[in-house]
Formats: sequence, C-alpha cells, structure tokens
Amino acid sequence: MPEFPPQTLAARFLFPVNGSVIEQGAITIQGGKITSIERKTTNGDAHDLGNVAILPGLINAHTHLEFSSLATPLGEPGMPLPEWIEHVVGWRRAVATESALPVPPEHAVHQGLCESLRYGVTALGEICTTDWEKTAFPESPASCTLFREQIGLSAERCQDSLNSASQWLADFPTRCSPQSQRQTTGTRYAGLSPHAPYTVAIDLLESLCDLARKSNNPVAMHLAESPEELELLRTGGGDFAAMLDRLGAWDPDSAKPERSPYDYLLRLVTTPRLLVIHGNYLNQRELDLLAQHRDHTSIIYCPRTHAFFQHASYSWDSILTRGIPLALGTDSRASNPDLNLLAEMRFLLGQVSSPSPQQVLKMGTSNGARALGRHHEMGVLQPGMLANLAVVRLPDRPAKDPHELLFAPESKVIRSYVHGTLVYAAENI
Repeated sequence: MPEFPPQTLAARFLFPVNGSVIEQGAITIQGGKITSIERKTTNGDAHDLGNVAILPGLINAHTHLEFSSLATPLGEPGMPLPEWIEHVVGWRRAVATESALPVPPEHAVHQGLCESLRYGVTALGEICTTDWEKTAFPESPASCTLFREQIGLSAERCQDSLNSASQWLADFPTRCSPQSQRQTTGTRYAGLSPHAPYTVAIDLLESLCDLARKSNNPVAMHLAESPEELELLRTGGGDFAAMLDRLGAWDPDSAKPERSPYDYLLRLVTTPRLLVIHGNYLNQRELDLLAQHRDHTSIIYCPRTHAFFQHASYSWDSILTRGIPLALGTDSRASNPDLNLLAEMRFLLGQVSSPSPQQVLKMGTSNGARALGRHHEMGVLQPGMLANLAVVRLPDRPAKDPHELLFAPESKVIRSYVHGTLVYAAENI
C-alpha cells in the first residue's frame, strides 16, 4: 500500500476529549492515523478550515437503521411502549399498497449510514433483525458493530434463536464484512442482542451469554426500558403480556413472577462486553452491580427517544457517580426525528438538569468507543488513534467556554473524515 504524505488540518478549536480544548489548533494525519495534535504554527502546508471545531468522529452506540426511511416517528408521543411496539409490528407487516410497504432493509440501512456520516458519526452500534444472507450489509466508511437480535419465549423458538445466533457468528465474515477493499470501507464487528426481557426467556439469555463468552463477542440488550416491562417481570402479566398475546407471540409458561432487571443483569455481566440499552428504570441495586463490572459494561442513553415516551427523569447522575460508562444513541427514526448525535447532545444539555458539556461530549465520543470496545483506536484525539474526525462549523462570536459554541443551536457538522479520508463535505463551505 502506498504511503500517503501527511496532511495537517487547522481549526479555531480542537476538542481532544481526554484533555483541554486547544485554541488555534492543528492536527496532523498520516497513514489513516493521528500523528500529532498541537497549537497551530505558521506551517504553510496546513489546511486552515477556519471557524470550526475538530473533534473525534461521533459514536452512535445504539441504532435501528432499518427505520431510517421514516419521515416521522411511529405512534404518538407519550404512548405506552407496548402500544408503540404494535405500531412497529404493523409497519413491518404493511402490505395493503405498494406505497405502504416498508423500504427494503438494505435501502433504509444505506439511508441511515449516509445520514450518520452527514452528522459526523463514524462508528455505530447497530441492532440487526436480518441475517443479511442474500444482500450484504450496505457498505459505508463508518465502522459498525452489528448486534444480531434474538427473540424466543417458547422452547422451540428459543432453540431456533440459539441456532441462528451460532450461525450468525460463524458466517459473519462472509455475510457482513465489507465486500470492497477500498480504504474508506468501514470495519464490521459481530455482536449478539437478546432483545428484551419480554421477548427473551431467561434460559435463552443464559445460552446466548454462554455463546458470547465462548466467541468473545459483545452483547447488547434493551433492559429496564419501561414501567410495563417492570410490571411483566414482577407479576408475569400486564400490558406487555396482553400485547404479545394479541400478536400471537406470548408464551404464558415463560412468565416467572417476582423477577426484575437484576436477574437478567446477573447473566449479562458475565459476557465479555455488555451494552445495557436504555436502562431508564434501573434501581440502585442494579446500578451497583453494573458498577462492579464497569470495566466491560456500559449503559446507552437515548435522550430524545426517552423524551418521546415521556419516561421518568433519567438517572444519569447516579450512573456517572458510580463510574459506569454512559454512552449515547439515537435509537431509530421510529422514535426520533433523525440520527443527529450532535442534536442528541444538544437536547440533553437543554434539560433542566443535565451533565456538564464536557461529560456530554465524552458520552458521544470516548464513552461510545468504550461501549463498543473500540476505545483503543477511536473516541479521542491523540497520536496513534484513527483519524476519524467530525468538523463542526461554529458561530462567529467569542465565548468564555468553547463548548458553548460547539453545542450552540446554529453549529453544524460540515465535514467527516474516516481514517484521514474526507468522506462527507457539506456544500458551500
């Protein structure tokens, strides 16, 4: 492979994430990696991007890209999760007219990947509901960890699910690895996603966790997402059981009352890497358990989806004070207006009570990298890391704290780099 000459990008601010903001900074790239980061000099070879911030490529740790063709979320804000899931199932089953048919998965996912790059997202944690056997997972410069969703309540469905999980991991290199050898084609990583307590029997969860340990793959599970989920675990019934029964998916024998998310976490924390998706209603005991395993466990918070369902206030402070990595996701366009992670961070900072701007930036960068197990190569700006970058156009005004400009409403991602290659540039910049 030919050795490309170094390139230097200069900016008003560099946000290393793991250190202080550098005003009038320059970052040098060669061979797809960062070689230096420093204050701007009179180096005539530097490409000065002007009034911008350069930060690590954003990391969207939880997506469902199959919904990326939706113009607006499904259902109505504040509706109970079981009712919303029926809207999702109805959307998937749409067959009345051609216009009602969902966009083919490969087209919707491609849309979502392109949208992500436009918003400076260079790595994602994607939940897959297809095996991508006939059509390969769409190519994109973005790095993707693909968590194959697993569902099973009855004994037969559980065995089928376990078989499909084993096959997914065995066939992953041929199914989901990039077909192109272009330098800017992102790497694909395999993972498993036992969907949620209301669709995964505890015996199946144990088997999937065992498979993940043996194969050294990460696991992502929706957990403690809604009050209705907690009711199902506690009583063995309620709105979730009724919804699943209407859909013909309920197995009464799978319901064991007097359970809680803690029972699932006891199995999940034994896996090589765990992503707890949402965790909206984790209690102190459950957070303490996660804190004991914080070296390989993360919680993924989706602020605007959380707001769409009008959940109780999120316990971000209890999570962060325990040292549990908290990363961000956009979930999907079925519950979110777009896949803009910068908007997700801006929304979070606009709440009455929110983490600091520095903490929120980490959630969308270094904490996301840790959640996906890629923290050794992305998530911060420092020599030796991959040159995955997001360039944000800033307001033309002074500020005491550069974060104020970064998260200003008018700030916008105008460039994205992967391995030092420009993969997105806004028009008229």
